[in-house]
Amino acid sequence: MPEFGKFWDNFLIGLKLFIFLIPLWVVILVLNIVPLIGPLLAFLAQVLVLPYIIIHLFVTDKFGSTFDYNRWWRVVGGNFTEYIIALVKTIVFTLVYGLLSLVLIGIPGYVFGSNIYLAEFYARYK
Repeated sequence: MPEFGKFWDNFLIGLKLFIFLIPLWVVILVLNIVPLIGPLLAFLAQVLVLPYIIIHLFVTDKFGSTFDYNRWWRVVGGNFTEYIIALVKTIVFTLVYGLLSLVLIGIPGYVFGSNIYLAEFYARYK
């Protein structure tokens, strides 16, 4: 977990990361526009590429991290089974805490833990 600092310091960090993610969103949007194969490629990019790239961006805090696909291929491609297991754990976690959120119990757990397994994967194979 990042340090909890002053509001404006946290706001500026979040704004910077938001701006860094705009190129990734544009790529996904362009992929969705391509007929026939585009939506499938966009889905695969969102499931397989984006989680690792976003976590890598958060850790390195550098704009170039959003385009570090060679690193993604080396780490995720080399440990594909473990990455899929982390994604499945994340989906199950999201479903369980999503259901618990209906009775307001799971909201804190969902908000703070929704990417814990992907972050664990990143920490293990960075």
